[in-house]
Amino acid sequence: MVESGQERLTPEQAKIVIIDDDENITVLLERILKKKGYVNASFYNDPTKCLEEIQKSELFPDLVISDVNMPGMDGPQLLRSIKALAEERSKPVPGFVIMSALPDQITPEIREELHLEAVVKKPFPDIFAVPDTVIKTALESHWNK
Repeated sequence: MVESGQERLTPEQAKIVIIDDDENITVLLERILKKKGYVNASFYNDPTKCLEEIQKSELFPDLVISDVNMPGMDGPQLLRSIKALAEERSKPVPGFVIMSALPDQITPEIREELHLEAVVKKPFPDIFAVPDTVIKTALESHWNK
């Protein structure tokens, strides 16, 4: 994680995790991000599997982008678990972005609790702009906290 005032991560350096139970979304985002140079991005359709992989890894994400409504564990539950794991390991808490078809269900309390960088409405108005708008803006916002 890059602290405020330090050199910014390049797309090649940024460790990004994207979770959405809709495989079409993760496959499309994977293609787009890889073309934009985000080579350290991981994609999951199962939030439980995602959490297990983060728990097993020595590396910790810089940014986590999660859908809200997923079977087994919802987005806010997943982000709380990742936040707790970061604190337990004395790692910087990653930036968090939520994707939702119903962004109004993300209350101000949830936004504040998780320090969300953004809430992105699905379907995306322009999915090809996600790396240049959502990810870049979220990482920049997170670095400046």
